[in-house]
Amino acid sequence: MIGTTELMIILGVAALIFGSSKLPSIARDVGKALGEVNKAEKELEKLKSDFTSEIQSSIQDPIQSSIQSTIDSAIGSEQEMISEEESSEPDDIEEFPEPGRDHEPDIEDRIKGEAVKYIGSKFKSKMFR
Repeated sequence: MIGTTELMIILGVAALIFGSSKLPSIARDVGKALGEVNKAEKELEKLKSDFTSEIQSSIQDPIQSSIQSTIDSAIGSEQEMISEEESSEPDDIEEFPEPGRDHEPDIEDRIKGEAVKYIGSKFKSKMFR
């Protein structure tokens, strides 16, 4: 933005160059020109916004809707597969015994056998000394 001092200098130079009698008409012409420039700038902005909205409606929206429908169908098929997998029972799964129940007697038998051997050896060593 032009400050007060700069504006006074510009007006002084313009008065020296063009003369004080022509200065009001020059200022009027400059004002009209600036108004026309502002008007043209607003028109260009409007054209730009119209153009971008037209491009969006004719190109971007159909592409976006196509992508969205592809995503929706992929999600739907995945959900179908998941629900089918959840509803069907697999036939090829083997039943394993409950952990600890079927294996405990074997471990218990081994521990008891080892304990009996140990106690027997200690008993024999004390008896036959």
